Formats: sequence, structure tokens, C-alpha cells
Amino acid sequence: MRALLALVLVAGCATTTVFDPAGDRAYYEETVARLLRQPGRPPLRPDQVDFARLRRGSACATAVAAALAQANARDDRATALRTAEALLAHDFTDVAAHLTKARELHDAERGAEAGFHEALALGLMQARDAAD
Repeated sequence: MRALLALVLVAGCATTTVFDPAGDRAYYEETVARLLRQPGRPPLRPDQVDFARLRRGSACATAVAAALAQANARDDRATALRTAEALLAHDFTDVAAHLTKARELHDAERGAEAGFHEALALGLMQARDAAD
């Protein structure tokens, strides 16, 4: 029985996620740069992202997120788009900002770009749900 308990504890420790704030932040910055296809960085597709780690490394931008929610509630689409773009510049893990951006891109008949933001939003939601 003790051997079984020891095995379970060792196996459990081996599968536990180690949180590394500095490493997670570096991952966040590199991933966003690659998703946005910045020069000198190889491109990255949403299906290649570790969304849980991306969320851990994101910056907190709660005041801007609140302003986005208010603009969307008022259906002030111009303000919502400007706010979403500002929010994504500081926190690329904000689901509402990606969905707001996708809505505007769909309206502009830029479906591929809209699909990119929808894929990111979906991955972020799935990572959030898995963490809860």
C-alpha cells in the first residue's frame, strides 16, 4: 500500500505544472510577436499556442477591458474597436477584444483575419475553462 501511495505521489508530482512567471511572460511576448508576424520572428498559427501559458504570462488591463465592455453594451462599435485594439496591444489574451475585432473584420469582409481572432478567442476560452 505504501509503495502504491509513493508511486501515486511521484507520478502526481511529475505531471504538476510548474509556474515560472518570468518564463511565462517571455513566452507571452514571443508568442504575441509571432502571432502578429513581427519582422525577424517565424510566424505562428493559433493552433500552435499553449493558451494556458499565454494567459499566465499576459498583462492585466482591467480598466481598458471595462471600457470595452461598456462600449459593447452601448453598441458603440467605433469606440469598441479602438478600445479592443488598445487592449490587445497590452493584453493579447482578452477574449472580448478578439471577438470585437473579429466582428469588425467580418463586417469589412476580411474573413481570414476575423477567423484568426476567433481561433485565438476560442483557444483562450478553452484554456480558461480547463483552468477553472
